[in-house]
Amino acid sequence: MIFSFISCGKDGRFIANSQQEVIYKVEPAAEEKYEYEFFLQDCSTGIQRFDSFIDACNGLTDEQRNKSCAREERRDLFINSECPGSF
Repeated sequence: MIFSFISCGKDGRFIANSQQEVIYKVEPAAEEKYEYEFFLQDCSTGIQRFDSFIDACNGLTDEQRNKSCAREERRDLFINSECPGSF
């Protein structure tokens, strides 16, 4: 029986030293903004801006906010973005 061991680690050991301290540098998260605008021949939602994904999802379902415009397009975006809940 033949066994082959291959290591891709930095120090060439097969099992890492559990006493070794590992420090990771973490960059601050960038703030994300969400926006959309739909315009059809006879209407426009206007530019809609949100600070969070959930707020954007909720905004897509708001008929008054979107001036009852582009319902099918907003529904498609809601579904394709995997927003929680139902449209």
